[in-house]
Parts: sequence; structure tokens; C-alpha cells
Amino acid sequence: MPSAVPLRVLHLNTPTALAGAERVILNYFEHHDPAKATPHLLSFVNLSRPDNSFTSVAERTITRFSKILMNGFIDIPRQLRETVLVIRSLRIELVHSHGYRCDILGFMAARQVGIPIISTVHGWTPVSRSLRCYEYLDRLFLRRFDRIICVSRPLYEGLYDVVPQERLFFVPNAVARHDGDAPVPEAGDRDGRTILYVGRLSPEKGLDLLLRACALLTERRDIRLLLLGDGPCREEYERLVRELGVAEQVLFLGHQSDVDSFYRRADMLILPSRTEGLPMTLLEAMSRGVPIIATRVGGMPDLIRDGETGILVSPEDPVALKDAILRLLADPSEARALGARGRSMVRQEYAVGPWARRIESLYFGAISETIK
Repeated sequence: MPSAVPLRVLHLNTPTALAGAERVILNYFEHHDPAKATPHLLSFVNLSRPDNSFTSVAERTITRFSKILMNGFIDIPRQLRETVLVIRSLRIELVHSHGYRCDILGFMAARQVGIPIISTVHGWTPVSRSLRCYEYLDRLFLRRFDRIICVSRPLYEGLYDVVPQERLFFVPNAVARHDGDAPVPEAGDRDGRTILYVGRLSPEKGLDLLLRACALLTERRDIRLLLLGDGPCREEYERLVRELGVAEQVLFLGHQSDVDSFYRRADMLILPSRTEGLPMTLLEAMSRGVPIIATRVGGMPDLIRDGETGILVSPEDPVALKDAILRLLADPSEARALGARGRSMVRQEYAVGPWARRIESLYFGAISETIK
């Protein structure tokens, strides 16, 4: 049961940019119940890059925010000591970690102090041997957590054999309503040729597949593909668009603080991912009535009902992406109907208020078990 005094919770993350997991954290800080929880955020940031698009937003919007500089895994003992100091100085009662590094550090720190720990599993990206090793280590630590929150059903089911069922919870991400009851944009608000991608420029996001699909649209050279976000593959993708002959159609716009203005102009959003949890980009775009094309991976099939609230295609298939794009461009009325139904569904079933209250109920459940 909630106490009369708000629970002091420390969130841990290792941000490199304002990506999906980071937006989930910001969502909670904006919509938490101050009568139930007082959240603090501790970010581990690279010594050579102490500032990024997430930390700049966090410093402006979160009053209880601090950073620990890190210098690789050899630096973990110092990071652990500093984390324990933060927990003790703030009299933290529960740790909530996000990501494999924070799961490991957070678990050791929480157990050293004797408080419970919860993790949100946003998804793994096992695209290299080192990342597969980190996932393996993370799963070992997760076995002993007090609560595990999974943002998609596949992640939840994938941990059945790792985490005891009573400590495993499926809690999909949620989205805030920032534009009231504004209507879904009509045809006149869009130019009929703008495709939007929002996300990291990294292998698991499958952007190379979308670029190849764009190259197949030989009959629609008027199309513009706007890419919002940054990541390790940017130079590789810039070379690819030149090789494919679509450099004039593809714009690399980097991180943008005003994504809403792009949602309003986009004729569709495409997420060609190879792996996913439940992307915040998808929720945000659907809540604004943007028609969606996405791959049938991770939690996206839970959110997109094919042909009703969006279009699903098989992963690793540029031809299927091309066909879906042509389908929506050829029938603007279908595109608007998909966007309207997606918007209605997301706003009814993925509201941020109930989501935040669910998170807080898991906090108090973990605290109650610790007291016993």
C-alpha cells in the first residue's frame, strides 16, 4: 500500500541520444503522481561525450537529475561506488533501471544498500558478438530482480524461462495527448509525397531496407524521404543513397526537437525494423493520425492491426515496403482512414495516465515484499 510520504525512486539509464527508452523515462517524470513517488534520474554518460540530445532535454525538464561519467567497463568499481553514494545521500528506497549496463550496476548497488530494484526491458539489439554477450549477462542479473517490466509481448514471453512469473509484467509503453482533440490532418495539410522515418540510424532499425525500397519506386521520383535521428550508421547510409541514386530524394535531418511539425506534414511513417520492443515513435505518430507502415517484429503487431490501424509487412523485404508505400500513395482516403483508426485506438488503449499509475503500483508491490 502507498505510504503517506512519496516513495523515493532512482531511475538509471545510459543515454547516447533522445531515443525510445529515453522518451519513456521522460514520459514517466512528466506524468508521475507526486503524492506516490518522487523520482530522481541518474544517467551514466561517456567521459568523451558527456552531453547529448537526451541529457540536454533532461537538464532542462528534470529538476532531480544528475550524471556519472564513465570510462568503459574497467571503470565499473568507481561507477558502483558513486551510485551507492547517490542512493544513500538521496535516501532512495527503490531503484528502477533501464538497459543492460544499468541493470548490472543498479542491481549491485541496490543489493549493497538493501533496497529493491525494478528493470524495464525495452529490448535488446544483438547485432554484434559484444551485444549478444551483454544480453546474456543482463538475463543472468534479471533472474534476481524484484520486478521486470516488459514493453512488448515477445519480450515478456522471451523471459518466461528466465524470470519467475510472479515477478514478470507486461506493461506496454504509452503516449501523452499534447494536442487535445485536434482532428486528423486532412489531405490539404499534406503534400502527398512525404515519407517520414524517426529513429536511430543503426542496423537493427532496418533503414537500409527502406532506402532500397525507395530506390525501387522508379515511377515516383517526386517522393521525399525525411530521416530524423542519428546513429552509428549515418555515413554508411549516406553512401548507400548515393549508390542507389536516390540522394536527391533522401534528406538526413539528424535529431530534431520539434518532431510534431514533421508528423503534421508526413503522408506516412515507416518503421522497417529488424528487431523492436514497442517504439515510442510508433505511438507518437499514431496518436497524431499519421498512417503507418511497419514490419511484423517485436511489439508492433500488438499495436498495428494490419489493414485496420496500419500496414504490416515482413521484415527484410524492400519489395513489400515499396508495394505498401505505393498502396497508400495511390489511395489517400485509405491512408487517412488508417491514420484516424490508429489515432483513436492509441488514445483509448495507450493513455499515459493509467500507464504511470501501473508503474507506481509495481513500485509499491516490490516495497511491500521487501518489508515482509
